[in-house]
Amino acid sequence: VKTIGDLRDLLSAKIKKPRDILLIVDREKGIIFNDDTEIETLNATPNEMMIGNENRMTATGEDDETPVDDVISNKRLTVGKCKMWCGHWTAPNSLFDWTKEKLPGALTEGLPCPKCSKIWNIDDLIEKCKMSPDERLFFKSVETIIKRNVELAK
Repeated sequence: VKTIGDLRDLLSAKIKKPRDILLIVDREKGIIFNDDTEIETLNATPNEMMIGNENRMTATGEDDETPVDDVISNKRLTVGKCKMWCGHWTAPNSLFDWTKEKLPGALTEGLPCPKCSKIWNIDDLIEKCKMSPDERLFFKSVETIIKRNVELAK
C-alpha cells in the first residue's frame, strides 16, 4: 500500500463497502486526500476513513418525475433530484461531488449556486446531499475551519 488509492482499495475489500464511498480525510485540517497521494508523504496527524452514504440517490421526496435540469451537471433529471432553497434543482450525488470538490479550502460559509450565485449554507448541503454521519462530522469541521479563516481574514 503506497498511495491513498491503494489504501481505499484495501479498505473496500476488507469492510465490503464500495470504494467510491470511502475517503481518507484529515478532519482537523479539512482535507480530502487524492488517490495519488503517497502515504509516506503524509504528516503523522490523525487521518480518518470517512464512509459515505451508499443510498444517496434514494427517493428525495421531490421525485414527481417532472423533468428538470441539474444546475451542477446540466443533466436532465426526473427522479433522484432535490430542490435547493434558491429554486434550482440538482441530484444528491452531483451536489455531494461538487461539495467535496469546492467546500474544503473555501473562503465563504457555504457554496454559491452555479446559476444564481445565492449561497447554499452547509446545513442545507448536508441535508440535500443526504450525508452519512461521517460526512456530516467532516463537513461540520470544514465549516468551523472556514469560519475561523473568514474571521482571520477580517
